[in-house]
Amino acid sequence: MKKLMQIALLSGGLFSAITAFAGWSSFNYANTHDKVFATPSGNIVCGGDNIASSGNALTCYIQNVAKKPAKCSEGVGLEFTLNQTGKGKLQCTNHEFEPENEAEDVTKIIPYGSSINGNGWTCTSQTTGMRCVNKSGHGFQLSRNKQTLF
Repeated sequence: MKKLMQIALLSGGLFSAITAFAGWSSFNYANTHDKVFATPSGNIVCGGDNIASSGNALTCYIQNVAKKPAKCSEGVGLEFTLNQTGKGKLQCTNHEFEPENEAEDVTKIIPYGSSINGNGWTCTSQTTGMRCVNKSGHGFQLSRNKQTLF
């Protein structure tokens, strides 16, 4: 996986970012969310506008983090959720391996500096990570080095 991710990151472009998802294993945001999108690096993948739950507007998974919170010592990666209003939440994933984006064929890569909007939320892809905000101004900023709820 690390070799594939390194190749993907070094070769650049849309194809590379999509290819980076190939080594993950076992979730499909396309089954539960209207919008599936990711950062160009492939380190953050999100599902927006939950089909089954109108309250849960957005879920983002970050695969590689520099340091995990102590309460999330098990598993790989971290998951963040954001409703249309109220504060975002961190959920420990408990994955023993990196989830596969089974929806890679419908995953929209959000170029750095671009945004995607959903029902009560907006996410902006930045070279420093992904920033997502709901209509009440709460959200999260995710990057490999730091994850912040606000």
